[in-house]
Amino acid sequence: MQTGQFPAGVDAPVQYGPRIQAQSVLLNVDYRVPFAKVKQFWTDLTGYAYNPATLISTQPTLQAQLMPVEATARQFIFEHGSIYESPTKDGGRIVRAYPQVNIASDAFKRVRAMLIEFGATPAVRSKVNALPCQHLSKLDLIKQRRERF
Repeated sequence: MQTGQFPAGVDAPVQYGPRIQAQSVLLNVDYRVPFAKVKQFWTDLTGYAYNPATLISTQPTLQAQLMPVEATARQFIFEHGSIYESPTKDGGRIVRAYPQVNIASDAFKRVRAMLIEFGATPAVRSKVNALPCQHLSKLDLIKQRRERF
């Protein structure tokens, strides 16, 4: 019997790699593919069942990684401005936006989309109606479930 160590970043016996996690978030957030379709995509592609809970747990991690990128780009824009002049081949000058402008804008859009996806914006939270907690026995809960179906 041979034994070995898990690669760096692998902290569970079975888990998805960073590429599948990132691709899943891209499909769900940028392309607005619902959880069920992302699950079906990976199941069809790999032949293994995909757990959408992975997608839910991955998004905050990727969002946390994206926040410093946006902050760095915004700091650059604050210090240098958002545009610069560049000479053209014919001796003229053209005004262009720094790449950091697009980076900050894209990062903001991605973070905003993730917040909306998880219902973490004021507009979305105001649409959630929570019912008062009812203390029911397990038997009453089972009866309620049967009545719904």
